[in-house]
Amino acid sequence: MTRFIQALLLCSLTLSFNAQAQVSVTEHLVKGKPVVVVQPETGGPFPVVYALSGLGEMVRGPRAAAHGWVEKYGLVPAMNAVMRGKLTSADFMGLVDGNLLVEYQERLSRKFSGLVIVCPAVPRKLSATFIRHLTNELIPWAEEKLPIIKGPGTRGIDGISLGGRHALQIALKHPQLFKSVGTEQASVRGLGARWNKAWRTQPERFKHLHLNLLTSERDGYKKLIADFAQSLHDSPMRIRHQVTPGRHDKRFAKGPGALDMLLFHESVLHKSARAPSKPR
Repeated sequence: MTRFIQALLLCSLTLSFNAQAQVSVTEHLVKGKPVVVVQPETGGPFPVVYALSGLGEMVRGPRAAAHGWVEKYGLVPAMNAVMRGKLTSADFMGLVDGNLLVEYQERLSRKFSGLVIVCPAVPRKLSATFIRHLTNELIPWAEEKLPIIKGPGTRGIDGISLGGRHALQIALKHPQLFKSVGTEQASVRGLGARWNKAWRTQPERFKHLHLNLLTSERDGYKKLIADFAQSLHDSPMRIRHQVTPGRHDKRFAKGPGALDMLLFHESVLHKSARAPSKPR
């Protein structure tokens, strides 16, 4: 190998390392279950989002489910992009440009303040066991071990596809635990009636919530998601329904999916963190 080629390879490796240097990715075991944490290298404390993977990763086992957002959905490049402060069409895998790209850039008009993303090993079938693991074990562990702001006012939950359905079901059962609830191309069939019954019966439990319902033009769940969003338009919750170009695939997840997720939760949770505390 010539010195010239060696120099090119060294330069390439250096650029690759620097591109990832803003973000730390670590794997942990919490009560024997794998958890992946993605966070800024420095700073904090930050708000936290518990992000659930989709069906394709769930069926491959706990480790694949925990690593889905890093290995399959482009979370690290997305976080680097928003921390850089400027978004390009390439960051969105070429799916977003023109006026929509301008809109996304306007959402990033101020410096991205940072989030900690905690990715648990979510199972295909949502169970009471997993929900207890999340609420009674994972959240307390994260608040003790990670540089996050404690409390539900700076805590979000999110999920893609089937993980989005799980996120909505968990938030429906425990709305008091979260401030923001996000989904990307979520499987929402049958959830509208359950959400409407819950908030109409106990509106005080839900009025603080911000919901993000992201889909794409060629997503098979597009109409169901639109109907779900419309069914909640009278609720006291703040509902955001966004449609971008793309299919129900990994290209969407790595582009609009990961970036929209970060921008939504950062906006809601940092605003909550900056809000003055109410007098007791």
